[in-house]
Amino acid sequence: MRCVTAPETCALSKKPMAEPAPTPLVVLLDDHTLAGDLFVRNYGRLLAGLHRPLVFVHGDGRGAARALEAAAVNGTPDASAQQVATWMLNRKLTAAWSDAGAVVTGLSGEGRSVFHLESDGALTVRDATLRALVSQQVLPLVASVAHAPNGAPVYAVPAEAVAALAQAWGWAVAVFTRVGTPGLGVPTLPPEALANQTDRLADPEAGAYLLAKHIPLLVTAPPALLAPEKPLGTWAFSV
Repeated sequence: MRCVTAPETCALSKKPMAEPAPTPLVVLLDDHTLAGDLFVRNYGRLLAGLHRPLVFVHGDGRGAARALEAAAVNGTPDASAQQVATWMLNRKLTAAWSDAGAVVTGLSGEGRSVFHLESDGALTVRDATLRALVSQQVLPLVASVAHAPNGAPVYAVPAEAVAALAQAWGWAVAVFTRVGTPGLGVPTLPPEALANQTDRLADPEAGAYLLAKHIPLLVTAPPALLAPEKPLGTWAFSV
């Protein structure tokens, strides 16, 4: 895996290393975090004036499931309903954060040809649009929808979209804790140690998936991600 620290620190070791140098981050906005109205309304104020390379990726925030519950319909939302709910959430977040002063651009993964679902089921990234936005110090807010082989949009599991983007760019991923603490009490953890604590994450399944992909993870909280000097939290990564 690509080293995310200075080359001289990249000795082969399974022990936790020193905290990596600041790195661009793909941020997973999980359903648990998105369920908080204060987060949706107020996070844009913290993002206002921020100049840090971040890309936010989100799913439907359980919007499709809530629509079924409101209609008193039993069952699991289909991908089409999740796709529509994801688009709607993207517009809501983009409007709220922009109104608060954040320099953010909302886009759907398939509309700007960011995420592509290949015929073998793999999710790939064609990222010219995102790179241009990041270089202009704009915060991309990306709906987890992909361009299917038949040309139609299709809902993509957010953790898979985040992993595809992180691997394509060589970036790390930021995930949030369930209770809003900035990390797990230590600066670094071996991935195998975090694997035994994924229940402390806001999205345990996503955390386990990303760890299995050997992607460097920063376990943090929404405010700690935007700390003045650098994001705060616990790093889990291997070399």
